Amino acid sequence: MHEQTQNELAELAATHQSKIKELHELTEKLQEMERKHEESKATIEIQQNELQRELTDLQQEESALRVKFNSLQEEADLRNTEKEVPNNVCHEDRGIQVEQMDKIDKLFNGADELENIVNSGKLKHSLKDQMDDLTKLQEELSSKNEVIEANEQEILSLKNDLDSARMAAVENVSEVTLLRHKLSEREDEMKTLLESATSDLQHQLSDAKLEIDARTNTADQLQDQLAEMESCLSELQNKHTMEVESRERCEAELKKFSEEKERQAISLTETNRELQAALYARAELLEQEESIRMQVEESEMMLKMCSSSGSELDSEDENSLSNGALVIYRGKLRNLRDKLKDSNKALEASQVENEELKDHLSKVQEKMATDEMVTVATQEFQPHVPQEVDLLVGGDCPVVDVKLLQDELDGA
Repeated sequence: MHEQTQNELAELAATHQSKIKELHELTEKLQEMERKHEESKATIEIQQNELQRELTDLQQEESALRVKFNSLQEEADLRNTEKEVPNNVCHEDRGIQVEQMDKIDKLFNGADELENIVNSGKLKHSLKDQMDDLTKLQEELSSKNEVIEANEQEILSLKNDLDSARMAAVENVSEVTLLRHKLSEREDEMKTLLESATSDLQHQLSDAKLEIDARTNTADQLQDQLAEMESCLSELQNKHTMEVESRERCEAELKKFSEEKERQAISLTETNRELQAALYARAELLEQEESIRMQVEESEMMLKMCSSSGSELDSEDENSLSNGALVIYRGKLRNLRDKLKDSNKALEASQVENEELKDHLSKVQEKMATDEMVTVATQEFQPHVPQEVDLLVGGDCPVVDVKLLQDELDGA
């Protein structure tokens, strides 16, 4: 808004300046025409005065010549009259008359000359020429008066234009004054806004300084962290090289372990087969034990029956026979029980071995998974590629973007 008002004021000022310039040009032109008019008027007046003076001189000369001619005519008449005077005048009067007659002759001669001049037409010709010149001068004066009137009309129109230009200039001045008043009001408003903006900017500057100080401290801390991270990165690189070596060793061990795993799987199948066979053997032993137990029971029953029936055999023979059978059956039973215990022990041993093999297999699988994770992590963590570093310093550490950290340090 202020810029628009400034532009309008500049346009009005330029228009006002152009009108003032035109007004000055018209004023200078008017002054030049007035000066030329005054010069021409003064020249015409000088010429008119000279002609008037020459005319007056000629009229005076003409009147003087006429007076002189009349006086000479009178003297001539008087002389003619005196010639008729009688000769009885005294001698003294005659001397005076002679002197007067000489004067009269001189005057008469001058009158004759004037009469000759008048009769010759030279005076009339000079007067006619002067009258013609006077007429021409009057005509020139009238034409110049017409030019002067035209110039006066033009001067009047220029004065009217000057007055209109002055009125327009006054209007422009009033408009410029109004615009200046508005501009001063706008300047006051802008000054108020500028002061408020300056105060706001000062507050923002103080806040920015505090923020810059905080960021500087943060940058220092980040710089320290960056140094620590660089040291950790070097350590990690060393660890990476060590892990690469360990990975190679793990791969070799993994290969060995896979071979061992295959062998153990084969042995596990064989153990399962042996366990199955042991279970079958145990079942058979249990059946044999049951059959022997039944045979022992039958033999005992037979002994009881023999003892109760009163057989002809001696009691000693019976006892020996029964004891022998019992011993045989008991020996078989003992053997069967021992075999059953051995089979139970073998079964338990095979189960324990099977559990151990399963635990070992699960541990090996966990180790393989851990080795694979370490391998993937070591492949992702390359010194020339990494964008993020996962540091575990005294526990879990969040992922830090090294590039973002460097940009923040550069900005600080």
